[in-house]
Amino acid sequence: MIPGQSMPMSARILWLPLFAVCAPVGTGQSQDMPRAAQGRTITIADQPICAECRIELTPIVTLGNKDGEGILYQQSVIASDRRGRYYVSSNTDPTIVVFDGAGRFIRKIGRRGQGPGEFQARPFIYFADDTLYAADIGRITIFAPDYKLVRTIPLGTSGSSLAFLGDGTFVIAGTTRSGDLIGFPMHLVGRDGKVIRSFGSNSERQDIGALKTSLRTVAPSSGGRVWSADPYSYLIERWNSFGGKELTLRREAAWFPPNVLERGIPRRERPPPRLRAVQEQADGILLTMVRVPDRDWQPQPPSRVTPGGATYTSDSLLHKLYDSVIEAIDPVKRAVLTRRVLPENVLGFVGPGLLASYSEDGEGSPRYVISRIRVITK
Repeated sequence: MIPGQSMPMSARILWLPLFAVCAPVGTGQSQDMPRAAQGRTITIADQPICAECRIELTPIVTLGNKDGEGILYQQSVIASDRRGRYYVSSNTDPTIVVFDGAGRFIRKIGRRGQGPGEFQARPFIYFADDTLYAADIGRITIFAPDYKLVRTIPLGTSGSSLAFLGDGTFVIAGTTRSGDLIGFPMHLVGRDGKVIRSFGSNSERQDIGALKTSLRTVAPSSGGRVWSADPYSYLIERWNSFGGKELTLRREAAWFPPNVLERGIPRRERPPPRLRAVQEQADGILLTMVRVPDRDWQPQPPSRVTPGGATYTSDSLLHKLYDSVIEAIDPVKRAVLTRRVLPENVLGFVGPGLLASYSEDGEGSPRYVISRIRVITK
């Protein structure tokens, strides 16, 4: 059991939303792609090995204004750029709200719509240098550092997360309905939005209906590589851009049993944990973020049900129902260095060494707290 947890976990999991609809792809798998190599597999034991190590969190700014254009909403995504600015967009209003490093409102980018520079739904926000990439439904809109619209590129694949490589290409974790690429969980995408190659399946093909195996979380690694995390089994793999698997980190933790994705089933039982995010630090240490139900977890009705039957839980309720486990993993030492349990539902990493958490002011209005995260090894 992890610290702060006292009840067993069952075999249900939350649905991972996708940011783009599927669309046909005009390009096939590259002929120079080698067969997926298995690489090394390292088993990471549960107990931390460094008694002196610790994970330090330092709040640096709170985002969200009481009134005016800096008002924020629940169900938001957050990102940061190299200038220390923060970018927030929500399901309620997909406009991107920009704040400076002190949390002061700067401006808004875009609005709801289908035209150039507009967003049909809440975009996922990413940065390559200081160029802003907003991943909307079926496309990515690119904005220059001065926020002028550069162009919009159609996406030939859907995805749950995105990782930029050093050459301007990026990897999307998700699915595509192109006939020759169906079933691969990751896709290397060029500057034009077309899939260069698809990879990530050990068998070189997956059942399109196997949602558990097709949903991944990706994060950039050094040397133009990418980390791929399986949210349901705490399995982290490193792949190169040619589709070769170089390394597998398999966590062995009694508090995180492998589980199966189940959709449309009311959560009447305690759900299992879910690996939500991975980030590689400059020193090669991996930070991971796992969501776990807290000690007092109780089943709750959904906060909102869409006409299509999708269910949503408010951030304020998630904040009360779940805790977060942050771990620092050293692939070289093949071990967890240290871990920290937070009594809240952490949203995720929003930039190098930055973590976002949900909060509320005295009137219940959403606020987002940005903290700097450091692994202290001495």
